Amino acid sequence: MGNKSSTLKAGLMIRKLVLLVGLLAGFVVPVWAQGDMSAEEIDRIAQSVVQIGVEQGGEILWGGSGTIVSSSGLIYTNRHVTEDGEDYVIFLVEDMNEPPVARYRARLVAEFSTMDFAILQIDRNMQGGVVIPTSLNLPFLTPVENEVSRGERIYVFGFPDIGEGYLVLTNGLITTAQNGTIGGDRMVTWYQTDAEIAPGNSGGLAVTSTGELVGIPTAVRTEDRTAARLGGILPFRAVLALAEAGETAVAAPTPSSSNNGTTQAVGEGYTEILDIEHNVEQGGEPGMMIYTYMRATGYQDVPMVAAVFFYDTNNELVLASENAGAELVASNGLLRAVADLNPGFEDTEWTDLTFWVPYSAFPTGYSGDVSFFAEADMFDGQTWLAPSELVELILTYPESSTQQNNQNNQQSTVSVPGVTASCGNINVTNGVEIIVRQMRPNFSYTATAVGINGFDPVLIVRDTTNTADGLCNDDDDNAARFQMNLPSTGNVSAASNSAQVVFRHSNNSMTDISLIVGDYNGNPGEFVLILEGMAVTPEDVQGDPFTLNVTSSMVNSDVPLSVYMIGTQSQLDPYFSVVHYSDYSVWLDADDLPIYCDDAGNGEICWDAPASLSGYQVGRGNQGVVTADNRDSVLHLPIQQLDPQPMTFLMSTYNRSSTGQYLIAFHMGLN
Repeated sequence: MGNKSSTLKAGLMIRKLVLLVGLLAGFVVPVWAQGDMSAEEIDRIAQSVVQIGVEQGGEILWGGSGTIVSSSGLIYTNRHVTEDGEDYVIFLVEDMNEPPVARYRARLVAEFSTMDFAILQIDRNMQGGVVIPTSLNLPFLTPVENEVSRGERIYVFGFPDIGEGYLVLTNGLITTAQNGTIGGDRMVTWYQTDAEIAPGNSGGLAVTSTGELVGIPTAVRTEDRTAARLGGILPFRAVLALAEAGETAVAAPTPSSSNNGTTQAVGEGYTEILDIEHNVEQGGEPGMMIYTYMRATGYQDVPMVAAVFFYDTNNELVLASENAGAELVASNGLLRAVADLNPGFEDTEWTDLTFWVPYSAFPTGYSGDVSFFAEADMFDGQTWLAPSELVELILTYPESSTQQNNQNNQQSTVSVPGVTASCGNINVTNGVEIIVRQMRPNFSYTATAVGINGFDPVLIVRDTTNTADGLCNDDDDNAARFQMNLPSTGNVSAASNSAQVVFRHSNNSMTDISLIVGDYNGNPGEFVLILEGMAVTPEDVQGDPFTLNVTSSMVNSDVPLSVYMIGTQSQLDPYFSVVHYSDYSVWLDADDLPIYCDDAGNGEICWDAPASLSGYQVGRGNQGVVTADNRDSVLHLPIQQLDPQPMTFLMSTYNRSSTGQYLIAFHMGLN
């Protein structure tokens, strides 16, 4: 990187044409200061706001802000931030008390001629190596079509020069809303605000006092348009409509291989699996060697990635087992083998590129001969170029001595004790554990345990790989304002003994997180555990798995297990099923019917025909009320008819056709 700094300094030369108004009347507060939003909400939002350094001639000459809108690294910003740039450095907030750190490079996807809007895509690391976007799993915020009114307070996140390199939060009021026409529809296309917007804020994020997304703080070019002291915001509704219309987009220039290492997208690729050799040992471990042929034309000196993926007989991508090494596991849990490619010629061939995969990396839970299918492909930083034909491989699993048993009609005779755990001065005995599988790093989550009929819950949250550490809580002021009305609970009033933990993990990869609940004194009773912050994203494969370790205490209680999936964003259509974690096959009941729910209230698409959730509510204190609708899902499970054993719930969306955030709630009892 030569003499470039790892942070974007305020002292770097800025273009003479200043596209933002100067210092406006208003008070600049650091991002960690609290207003109407909680510190946790500010922190959650800030993780998705990035600083953009714009390079010309290999040096950062100016900068702006942006918002990550997908876990694969898609960024919304302003056109005037990106235009004339040759490459883009993306700085991420890793410590709220430190300047952001340069972590990635991005390419320009599109600029829009009729609106000051542009889209970037993270595609390389800082060394210029290709990054597969679907492996990033970055914190992100989903743009939604919220509208605000005159006089409503908004907050602006960004990296203005006056912030000396730090993320800064300002606030003010919406003063004007202006309508325009996009795609034949009339809508608000411009807000004016008295919130301070300074150079560097452009392309950042504006939200309401409750954290709902509003739009992109945007540069203005003349005093006439600003009315001397007003900044502007592009509403996300207008931005989304513009992006969907597409015809107003100015095609991003095709970068060349000499353009600061930026990937080009004009070449061709070819891949073929030549052979699969079994029982090849490495380090004493048996596995398979996959021999491939690959060819790249038009990619000289452009870093690329080669990979081999695996499919099952249902044409679903295969997840890696818990025994797979980190180098074989994508951040979304997929099993794949990868290798870096560096084409040295205009037409480069790799005639014998090999990938070794140990048998232990494949999913467990099978018996006998099982067919999988291997597929090779190559990635140029923008797209997968040339998937090969599928090649079958057969693995022989040991014959199972016992069959999986979903349900039986007898009371359990197996004794599984409750969970015992300690955290600080909190000790849990006879507790219950829910493991959230493969949680994304750097997202903020909130777990709340609400007792019913006098149950005094304590809550422990910890990494399953480091049970010595963790976060714990007994009585929490915000949790004390939680109340709900759900079909299985009835009306539950707010209680001062409810517990809550707000958490995130900063591991570099997906991590299993354990949520443990018990009574403060080890007493029996019933409770609801609520987890917020989960989301269905386009990068999800099967969905979000939650494993509940059913204990004898749960089975012997008189409270059926009820699991709720309620969308907190209206576009989400929840769907979930009970599966075996080993292979995600769906549980069947005694009549061989799959246990799943799409829309509660519709017995044809929801097991055991529960009542509709429409109108039922979860009140979350300062975070407002979530009201369920007829598309939300619930399963009421008679665990009294089960042997104690792990149950995995796979949370997704109907036909994978929608995305958005949701909360999951578990209502259960302990004896």
